[in-house]
Amino acid sequence: MQIERLKPTNVWDSTPYKFSQAIRVRQCQDLLFIAGQTGMDDKGQIVQGLEAQIRQCFENIRRVVNGAGGSMANVIKITGYLRDVGALETYTKIVAEFFGDNLPAATVVQVTALALEPLLVEVDAVAVLGFMRAVSTQKPNFYFAFSLPRGSRLLNQSIMRRLTSSRFSGAWN
Repeated sequence: MQIERLKPTNVWDSTPYKFSQAIRVRQCQDLLFIAGQTGMDDKGQIVQGLEAQIRQCFENIRRVVNGAGGSMANVIKITGYLRDVGALETYTKIVAEFFGDNLPAATVVQVTALALEPLLVEVDAVAVLGFMRAVSTQKPNFYFAFSLPRGSRLLNQSIMRRLTSSRFSGAWN
């Protein structure tokens, strides 16, 4: 599997808003669709405050992805539903904390209500899973990750050793 995080030069720069304009996934065999996560902790209690609820949403997404064998780098698309779009700056700051340089494609919308009255934010996500190794092309427009089918562990290790050897690593520079 290969993931490209695209930053097209003919479209406005989304970097300050902490999302990628597009994600291309090639040869994907394992998709994880994550239901809307809210500011509800593992005991079913709604955490108090906007920032705490946003963090809890992304912590819940992290737990779901980790439980499925992935990481936040596997998340390729998020949709945020905010009761107040004035919270966008706080939201994007927390997105940057959870995703770093692996920004997903993203949409944020304002909604008048969520499932429960005290909820202020909800985020759903899509992730691609499998054995991945991120490789940067060192060009500002693309980031790559590779994956091979599950169950081919020895083959995966052998190929990854070759890809990361000094003989091959220069091909990505």
